[in-house]
Amino acid sequence: MFVLRSSLFSLKPRVRRSGELLEVTTPALMRALTAFAFQRTVSIDSRKRTVYVFKTTAWFFSTHRRLKFEDVEYVAYSFDSIWTSWDWLGRVHDLVEMFTVGLKVKDSTEVVRIARYLGQGAAGDISTWMMGDDLIDAAGTQAEDSRLFVKELCDALQVSLGPPMLRPSTDSNGRAWKCSTCGRTVAPKPTCLYCGGTTGPAEGPGA
Repeated sequence: MFVLRSSLFSLKPRVRRSGELLEVTTPALMRALTAFAFQRTVSIDSRKRTVYVFKTTAWFFSTHRRLKFEDVEYVAYSFDSIWTSWDWLGRVHDLVEMFTVGLKVKDSTEVVRIARYLGQGAAGDISTWMMGDDLIDAAGTQAEDSRLFVKELCDALQVSLGPPMLRPSTDSNGRAWKCSTCGRTVAPKPTCLYCGGTTGPAEGPGA
């Protein structure tokens, strides 16, 4: 199986950076697919330490939200997928992946959505190819693009990805583990539970 990965197979928000302002808007294709009935614009102003969320639904209904950086507990990052092709044994051939980025509000269960990344995922292998799957599997860059955005958002707000850990989890040798993708201290497992990146022991015992 060969994976052809391209941003052409992804649908991602438009991200613009201008000085201390980071602006995220609904992609033009998504707006067109909804007949321009929906649009979300998020402005992260590092100078004013404020996040502005503007949302329009059904053309005429608009909402505005303002969050101070101090009101944000952490950046929430979640993954979901929908199968689009599978064989009679239940093995997935193709799927659509969805990565959602939001801001968890302090002293609340509310998560304010900031952006969503959609795209074609690669799920097949040699066994699914033998069952009729394509030899070349197309895939988008939604995972990589969303992780880069999440890291930039965490850096801008100076908050963690996911709930801050009160006590680092260590392995049997007393070493803390970190994710090579998001840099977060994680449980001693080979894959990051937050972003799917590769993990490994940090330098030094208990580092």
